[in-house]
Amino acid sequence: MEEYMYIAAIVGCVFGILQIILFIKLWIMTNDIRKIKNKYLGEDNGSAKSEVMDQVKVTDDTSIRYVSILFTIASLLGVYYVPMLIGIAIVVINVILLVYAFTRK
Repeated sequence: MEEYMYIAAIVGCVFGILQIILFIKLWIMTNDIRKIKNKYLGEDNGSAKSEVMDQVKVTDDTSIRYVSILFTIASLLGVYYVPMLIGIAIVVINVILLVYAFTRK
């Protein structure tokens, strides 16, 4: 039984290190996108920025907010507090919520 705990600890450490690496990579990519945006839109080019902002559709849809809140709660419950079978059910619920969020019109 103790060997399984060591294996779980090693897997957890590797997972944590990979999460840190992913965070750093995303941070670097965000800076690259900022550089590209500043290169093509520039600080003084207000007309191009307004064209980009006109293309963005802003909606005040509360159902997406509800889905994201339920998704977060279900994910936290599935990871930390619930046995494996209920965790699998919560993963299925998460998938259903994601499908609903991205396929509705």
